[in-house]
Amino acid sequence: MKKYLLLFLTFILINIPSFADVIPYYVSNVSTEARGLYQSSKDLKIYSQPNEQSEIVLQCNWDYKNFNCPNTSMSNLFTVFVQAKELAFLTAIDDIGEWVEVIYDRNANKTGWIKKDEHDPYRLLNLRTFYNLYGRKYGIYLLKDIPTEVKNLKTSTSVDAQNCGQIERPLKIQLQAVKGNWLLVKVFEKDKTSKTGYLQWRNTNGEIYAFPAIK
Repeated sequence: MKKYLLLFLTFILINIPSFADVIPYYVSNVSTEARGLYQSSKDLKIYSQPNEQSEIVLQCNWDYKNFNCPNTSMSNLFTVFVQAKELAFLTAIDDIGEWVEVIYDRNANKTGWIKKDEHDPYRLLNLRTFYNLYGRKYGIYLLKDIPTEVKNLKTSTSVDAQNCGQIERPLKIQLQAVKGNWLLVKVFEKDKTSKTGYLQWRNTNGEIYAFPAIK
C-alpha cells in the first residue's frame, strides 16, 4: 500500500506546473531606453524590422505550465513574467503605427519588432500607465541597489524638497498617485508605523528605482 501511495505522490509532484517568476531586482534590470511595457501574447513572433516580410529573429510560445523558446530564457526575454497568472511583459522602446519595438535579448540589448494585436490595443502601456494599473493593484517595491537617498520620502516632487520620512523595513508600499518621475506612496513599516510622502521611482537618466510588486 505504501509503495502505491509513494508512486501516486511522485506522479502528482512531477505533473505540478513549476512557476518561475521574473521581475526586476536591480536598477540595471530595466533598460533606461524603456518607454513602456508590451504585454506578450502566448504565441510570440519578433521580426528584425517592422515588416512581416523581414527575418523572424525569435519565435516562441508559452502558457501557465510551459515555456518553449529556443536559444533564450524567460529571464532574458521578459522584464516581467508571472507564469501562474499567464502574465508577461517585454520592454518597449519605440512604436511606429501598428508595430512596437521591444528588447528581446536583455543581456545583449538586442531589439526587434512585434506587430500589435489589432483586437487588443491595450497591450502596449507607457510606464506611467503601467505603474498606475499594476502599482495600485499590487503595491510597490524598491530595487536592491538604489542610492540610499532614494529611500528618503519627500514633501513634494523634487529632489530638493524637504524630507518627511525614510523607508526602512517596509512591509508594504501602497501607491496613491503617479506624478512625473515621482510616486505618492504610503509606507507600512515592520514596526507597525506608517508614513506618507513622494518617492522618486525614476531619475532623469531613465534609471528605475521602484517597480510594481506584481505577484
